[in-house]
Parts: sequence; C-alpha cells; structure tokens
Amino acid sequence: MEDKLASHYKTLRDKCASDYKTFRSHIDLSKVTVSDELIMTFGGSTDAIEGIPNVYMYNVTGDSWAPGPTMKESRQKPVCGVIKDPASGKPVEIVVGGGRRGSGNAAVYPDTVEILNLDSMTWDYASTSGNMKLTD
Repeated sequence: MEDKLASHYKTLRDKCASDYKTFRSHIDLSKVTVSDELIMTFGGSTDAIEGIPNVYMYNVTGDSWAPGPTMKESRQKPVCGVIKDPASGKPVEIVVGGGRRGSGNAAVYPDTVEILNLDSMTWDYASTSGNMKLTD
C-alpha cells in the first residue's frame, strides 16, 4: 500500500511540474491522501510568495485533476489531515490549519482551523463561533 501511495505522490508531483500554467502556484502546498482514489492539495504560494486558498483534487483511477472548493483563507504549507468516521472508516472531513502568508518580516501566520466536509464539499471554521484561534 505504501509503495502505491508513494507512486501516486510522484505522479502528483510530475503532473504539477508538467503543467506549470495550471499548477505554478503549487509550491509550498500540502497534500493528503483521502483514499486510494483521491489525493487533494491545499494552499501553496505564488511567484510573489503570497499564500493562496486553492484546492485541487487528483483522481488516481481517472488520472485527472479538478479544482476543489477554495479555502476561506490563503495558506502556504498548511497542516492538514483526514478525519474518518469511526464506525465505517470512510473519510468525512479534512482539517486544515496554520501555515503562513508572505515571508520574512512581512509573514503572517493564520491562527485559524478550517474543516472541509467531504459530503457537501463546503468549508467552515473549526468552531461554531466563527473561528478558533490557535494562539492568543
């Protein structure tokens, strides 16, 4: 299984490199393997070193890319993970947080967490009050 996922990640990297126009903003991105069939990328940065809110989905079987729902905030190198239903093991949400926008003294570090519902493909902040701060 690990070799298969490593192979898919290499394919993902190669696809990004081969289609610079579409994926030029995908440096400093983060990715998660949602299932054997789906890999998703989150955030990244542009040539101007700005964070971006882009999400892309790679269908392994179909060898095809599709844009995903744009995150609420731009992020470079965010931390992300898949949440699975404990009973079925089915992926139900993806959690994305942290990262940065910009670089050097001008860098801003988002202190929020976003959750992507995989059924509705909609984003929300990690608390019902609007956003959850990671720091004071």
